[in-house]
Amino acid sequence: MEKTRSRPADFSEGDKQLLLQIVEDHVTAIECKKMAVAAITKKSAAWDKMLDTFNSMATQRRDVAQLKDLWKRLKLKARKEVLGEKRGVPHEGEGTSVARWDD
Repeated sequence: MEKTRSRPADFSEGDKQLLLQIVEDHVTAIECKKMAVAAITKKSAAWDKMLDTFNSMATQRRDVAQLKDLWKRLKLKARKEVLGEKRGVPHEGEGTSVARWDD
């Protein structure tokens, strides 16, 4: 008999915005690249505090792993948008040229 994995409901737009607001207060702790025990402990404490705040205000309860995953996806999406703006869409006549070889 096959076990089916239950999937949690998607995050609502309101929950995504709520996470972004909560992260603003803790971004320096959670984005710290240091691997020292003190930094890791500070990150963990920040995520636990954000989880408590999020669950007290959100439409559905979540766990730390779900919040971390959402934060990671939101950052990736933002990076892609910024990269797309930096690259820009070529205007008419500004595209790559094709060399023609005449014999």
